[in-house]
Amino acid sequence: MKRIWLLGLLLLFCLAVPAFCEKPLTPSQYYDKATLEYLVGDLASAGKHVRLLLQINPKHPGARELLNSILREKGLKQLSVLPPVAPATPEVVKPTAEAAAPALGAKMKPETLTILFGIGGASLTLIIILLAGTWFRAYRRRVRRCFSCGAEISMNIDQCHNCGAWIGAKMQRSISKAQRNWYKKLNWRKNPFTLDIHPELFTGFKEEVKQILEKVASESGHILITAPLGSGKTTLLRWLSNQLVVDSFAVYIPRPPMDFSQLIKLIVEKMGVAQKEAAGYDIYHLQELRKRVGKTLIILIDEAHEFTVEIEKPLRTLGDIDGVKLIMAGLPETVEKFKREIRPLYERLVLNINLKPIDFVTVKDLIRARIEYFGGEGTTPFAADALEIINEISGGVPRKVIKACDWAVTRAIETGAAMIDGKLLEELKSSLAKLEQS
Repeated sequence: MKRIWLLGLLLLFCLAVPAFCEKPLTPSQYYDKATLEYLVGDLASAGKHVRLLLQINPKHPGARELLNSILREKGLKQLSVLPPVAPATPEVVKPTAEAAAPALGAKMKPETLTILFGIGGASLTLIIILLAGTWFRAYRRRVRRCFSCGAEISMNIDQCHNCGAWIGAKMQRSISKAQRNWYKKLNWRKNPFTLDIHPELFTGFKEEVKQILEKVASESGHILITAPLGSGKTTLLRWLSNQLVVDSFAVYIPRPPMDFSQLIKLIVEKMGVAQKEAAGYDIYHLQELRKRVGKTLIILIDEAHEFTVEIEKPLRTLGDIDGVKLIMAGLPETVEKFKREIRPLYERLVLNINLKPIDFVTVKDLIRARIEYFGGEGTTPFAADALEIINEISGGVPRKVIKACDWAVTRAIETGAAMIDGKLLEELKSSLAKLEQS
């Protein structure tokens, strides 16, 4: 405690000594400071400093014009704020409310103000140091639990006295190092099993894709894709947008727009209109633009279950334009919502596809595609029995496949296992079974 007080007093002395030695600004310094503040837009500070300058030297060249410029910027009149500079006795003008503030402070010498601010700042710093010292002592008395064995450990200890495991930041560094070493052995650039969407890794749904492409080629109407969460709707839409962009203008929209004008702006920009001109387009100009470019416009809208009646009407009008087609994706309840709330759009559907869970072959293809994309080989390090369990616990839902693989990789790194076999996956299978029963 004594050391903290001595440190605080030393800091107070260091801050106060320069304050006593500091000199007030000269008129030229005030003018330069006010000019710089005016140029950067700090009109309040610029006005304050130019008034202090005029109190010291009412005839300073350029000061009055600078103040008038500041007042013009603030939307005020130039008159009656300053007395005219004349060789004879100047007029006495009552200061405005804005000008009165620096006048009050001017009674106190700049040296005194600087000293007071210096001492005040040092005192505040001393209080902060004392509070930080008190908090730090309380922090050191706290305990935490070891991640491995659960033993209670003081906050200032980095290694468990019971099992020897690292704690806190050192634990994170050791885990990170283990991850890097494990990935390096497999030649992985990073973990392949994150929930990031990679359209280029799209696998499965061959029959569904064939039906969609046939309807797009015939330009017969709109398409709705439905499936539960994690079934691959978004990946499919983004993959389609990449494929269809060759012969069409394909625009992917992550969810139904709230502002239809913003949707039109995005579409016309995708069709080659400059950003400055895009804001002037409406749905009728878009129709003329579509005819002029001569390509089909395909709008792929995700989260279709969030459609509202308000956005459906202009969207339906957009879909009625010749050469404009909608491909929408949503949860299974989207069909009933369309029938009940936005029947006109439902009547314009020519294809309604419900994505089914993928089979075991596609599950392996999905895992292989992810691993090879990030530098690995085949389905290594997953053993055959591990792949079967992943297929079983995921139910053929792509997102669950990826999450199960991510869990398996993390657990293998923690346990130091070189391969992921069925025994390791049985732990996850057992946990999921207990979760379903609870």
